Amino acid sequence: MMFIPNSQKEKIIDVLVKVKEQDGESLDFIPFERHYHVDSLKERIECGNSMCYGGGFEIGNIVRGMLNRNEFIYENKIYCRGQNSSKKGERKYGYCSHVFNISIEIKSK
Repeated sequence: MMFIPNSQKEKIIDVLVKVKEQDGESLDFIPFERHYHVDSLKERIECGNSMCYGGGFEIGNIVRGMLNRNEFIYENKIYCRGQNSSKKGERKYGYCSHVFNISIEIKSK
């Protein structure tokens, strides 16, 4: 579960996160969406590319930053930081081409 300091938890009713993941290079990849609420959100969202090692992004830092700045809406495109590799990450084949279009809405008291 994502860490939110107690002082900020008091302000939150819910955090709604929508992540649309797509491949920036392949036309064959079918984009997919994932939806999260505050109770199902973890610190990071992992990349859905089965060849990606260490990919995804840190959603917890984004949400905590929004709370610190009293922001309630956030939209951005984030590029995966992982690398395409063998299953154990021993052989690297280049950077993952997946892209995450994210939107976050914080519902506050």
